[in-house]
Amino acid sequence: MKESFSDSTAATAWRFSLYTFGFLLLAASLPWVAQYRGAAAFKENGAIEWLQLGFLVAISMMFLREAFLSPRFHQVFVMLACVPAAAGVREMDADLDRIIPWLGWKIGYAFILYAGFVGYANRQILGHQVTRCLKSRGFALLWAGFMVAFPFAQLVGHGAFMQVIMGDDYSRDYRRMIEEIGELMGYGLLLIGSFELILETRTTATGDESTLTDKSSNSDV
Repeated sequence: MKESFSDSTAATAWRFSLYTFGFLLLAASLPWVAQYRGAAAFKENGAIEWLQLGFLVAISMMFLREAFLSPRFHQVFVMLACVPAAAGVREMDADLDRIIPWLGWKIGYAFILYAGFVGYANRQILGHQVTRCLKSRGFALLWAGFMVAFPFAQLVGHGAFMQVIMGDDYSRDYRRMIEEIGELMGYGLLLIGSFELILETRTTATGDESTLTDKSSNSDV
């Protein structure tokens, strides 16, 4: 049987075209930022860090909003909202370490603990939600974003590694720039993945409701 190019497939193609254009635009703007703002744009409280924080806040708010709009996936979206919230707190480490002595950015662990509490308290019903999410392309994008933002950016931007690669040309500013760019691209993928996951869970919920309605109608016949 031949698969037709449906309206939903066309919509997905258009969305991913826009994602690609957005990524290219973001990447193309980085040389301009480096030229006009210098290394300062990649340091604490620089333009890149604020953009990263904006991505993380947007992701967390999207998940939190969807948690209340999609009751069937409420728990998993609350848990997902906690992860970028904790990462956002980590991005504010310098300010928080100054404002909250002894604790500082570690206050962000409260979000992770809360996510764990929600998961444990709802472990009986969470399996279905997690299974649906794991099967989605949105989750694949979230996983890719996580791998870029954390293992890749942190390891490639590690000081010891960069010293070996750059030798006498090593500079902490260069190391930070590579690390921050990796994190920024990873957060961009997380933003795309969160949007796709929300769209897919909405479609899943609608499809399940239609199936239940059809079964109910057939049973009445």
